[in-house]
Amino acid sequence: MPKITIFESFQKQYSIIDSFEKCVSAGNPVMESHPRQCRTVDGKHFVEKINS
Repeated sequence: MPKITIFESFQKQYSIIDSFEKCVSAGNPVMESHPRQCRTVDGKHFVEKINS
């Protein structure tokens, strides 16, 4: 079984986050702005879509 580094493990985990909802569900911090914003540990930034 090939060994992977911790960095590779984190990289795979964060590469699947591609939306505000996934960012929040992964436990990343949410900025209580309007609209709310979420930023991943690796620097991706997502803004909540608000239907008006």
